[in-house]
Amino acid sequence: MRYLIRIGDITHDIDVQEQSGKLHVTLDGKPVAADLQQAGHEHAYSLLLDGKSWQVFASGALPLLRLFVDGHQVDAEVLTGATVQAVRSARTDLATGVTGQMVIKAPMPGLVKQVHVKPKDQVEKGQSLLVLEAMKMANDVRAPRSGTVHHVPVVSGQRIAKGDILIELA
Repeated sequence: MRYLIRIGDITHDIDVQEQSGKLHVTLDGKPVAADLQQAGHEHAYSLLLDGKSWQVFASGALPLLRLFVDGHQVDAEVLTGATVQAVRSARTDLATGVTGQMVIKAPMPGLVKQVHVKPKDQVEKGQSLLVLEAMKMANDVRAPRSGTVHHVPVVSGQRIAKGDILIELA
């Protein structure tokens, strides 16, 4: 299966084929050794790429996924199948141009360890907003875009459920 995966301003072309129970992966045309195994929780995975291992927690639904890779938040747009072909044919820019209010929700249940922002703070894309502890790992929740913090309904020490609102950006 072919995928186009956009993370920030970078788009990767990935082809994944399974043969005899083994993954064959090319990343931007280059073969890479890869293995992906579920790691206990429904959305937790162990990813091995070219000998390097990462713990990955995924939430959301295609095409938009929020990934926590070794505790770092990564927002990804994943295109598959006919959409990949349409994008390639049209040579379309995958930029989404997100504007307006954005609600950042908890991708998993956990404990808010630290809150780094307050309403009216200006934040830059990638800036740490808070630290969420889940499955004994500290996960840095980062701003998916620049903006102004509108509302912070959580506090340090608060237990939250998957889908709870963590931060609202204006």
